[in-house]
Amino acid sequence: TLPAGERRHPAPFATAPSGPRLTYVDSVGSQTALRIGIPTFGERDPRVRALDFVSRTLDGGMSARLFQTLALERGLVYDAFGSLELYEDVGLFSVGAACDHKNVPAVAETCLDLLRALREGPISTSELERARHRFLFELEATLDDAGAVAGNVAQTLFFETKETWPSLAETARRVTLDDLHAVARASLGARQIQVVAVGALEEREERALRALVRAPD
Repeated sequence: TLPAGERRHPAPFATAPSGPRLTYVDSVGSQTALRIGIPTFGERDPRVRALDFVSRTLDGGMSARLFQTLALERGLVYDAFGSLELYEDVGLFSVGAACDHKNVPAVAETCLDLLRALREGPISTSELERARHRFLFELEATLDDAGAVAGNVAQTLFFETKETWPSLAETARRVTLDDLHAVARASLGARQIQVVAVGALEEREERALRALVRAPD
């Protein structure tokens, strides 16, 4: 019996200012938290699965590039993460870690190098297949979760999407290496990078980080 009311349409998302930009927050603690984010397109973009696979190439488990490079090869951190957060009209591709204050410039440089490597390629066939396999496994696993199934149905109705488990799986199976390379080049531009560091950096470390990010004060 409730009236339908007037449909409201959200204002378009305003893109973030060009960068790269650095925000440093002085905070007492045993480690500095470092986050590197790049704004991207939203979840309705047809390239979204390819970008998801690019994110999984960076951080798709302990065998992926981020943990292998930062933790196992260079010993700069105990753990690190990469993620892709998606909303209707905007997303955020990010990478982060907590590390010893003196290691912040090296961790930031390594993360920026990893992002550059994704942007410039190549991404291997084995990395694509590993990302695809993990996605399909996670998709199938949700079918054993009644809450997740109900939530997906509700979200489909509420947000008026047409995604189903079979359509998501089919989209994932169609992603190619060319798709990954194209979306990485288009989405991971250096000028859009936003860096945030929260910790207790010495002046020389903060100066080195600013020089690396090329951000104004």
